[in-house]
Amino acid sequence: MIYEKDIKDITIEDIEELIENETPENKFLEYKEYDENGEKDRILKTICGLANSEGGLFIYGIRENDGIPSEIIGVPLKKSFDEEKQRYYNIIYSNSEPKIYLDIDIKDLEKTDNKIILFKVPKSWNIPHRVKQGKFKEFYIRRDGRTDPLEIEELRNIFNLSGTLMEKIEEFRSKRIFNFYSQNSGSFKVLFHAIPLTAFSEQQHDLIKAQEHLINVSYINGIYKPNFEGIYSIGAKTFTQLYRNGILERVYYAHENEKSIKLQAVTEDAELFIENTFLLYEQMNITSPVIFFITYTNIKDCNQLNTFQINFHEIFDKTRDILPSNRIYLESYDQEIVKQKVNEVLIPFWNHYGYEK
Repeated sequence: MIYEKDIKDITIEDIEELIENETPENKFLEYKEYDENGEKDRILKTICGLANSEGGLFIYGIRENDGIPSEIIGVPLKKSFDEEKQRYYNIIYSNSEPKIYLDIDIKDLEKTDNKIILFKVPKSWNIPHRVKQGKFKEFYIRRDGRTDPLEIEELRNIFNLSGTLMEKIEEFRSKRIFNFYSQNSGSFKVLFHAIPLTAFSEQQHDLIKAQEHLINVSYINGIYKPNFEGIYSIGAKTFTQLYRNGILERVYYAHENEKSIKLQAVTEDAELFIENTFLLYEQMNITSPVIFFITYTNIKDCNQLNTFQINFHEIFDKTRDILPSNRIYLESYDQEIVKQKVNEVLIPFWNHYGYEK
């Protein structure tokens, strides 16, 4: 189906085929004719409806009758496509609540003097979103090929689903922390986790292709072998696991009885892990957003090693044996934003050893 295609591969012939076959709108596909006065309203309702549902494709510039495409009308662009594309992004960002940061792809197709505009919208995991224009606020969802306002019961279910998802993420993370905490307690460990919010949607990924992609991702590449959960790689002091559902785990093991923690090195490793995770997920077609976590285990009596290789700061709590970070929620990779967020979640780690950060 056209909405399952990568937006880069969709052609004008695909659109003409939709018209020829009278392909109706459905949960993943919507047509809209250009309307200058109602443009903002049409775009916002459709994008929010798709984001709150399962995602899909919005084709802007097609006349439809009762959901059946009948004619390519196109959209007249007053500026260059790049400028118009940015205008569309601004409309979506400025008039949604919570703001939609989705990796929405926007592409134009030539037909006449006007263009067809394609919006490829992924499912959002920060739902529900609502359209917010002045005093007007409304939630929308895709239902039976239409974009309709959410009913109260549907809204309640969505909020419950969002809470259940975070519970699953925290449960998974807790089990993995305990697993590594129980192993070889004589040395500390650093755990990095990347959890795409699609991981608990029963979606499974091709691990053979994943192995091919991992070769091209320097920080997490290696010789991967299958195990019950997916594929894994063991290095001199590292363990990396890629799960079938897309979760990525990387663990650093300190040497036996090593007690000097280098937090600056962990900061740099966390930034590399996030960057390379996005590279891998892009190749595997795993959609954002992604939640990242950093965890220290078995840190009792460990010292923080500063840049001068000297231990001199007091440990705030010498009985603490696990330091878990807050979550880092990212829609896409931006180096400066990653640096900022990693530094923010590691502030308690530095404070634990008496550093002001």
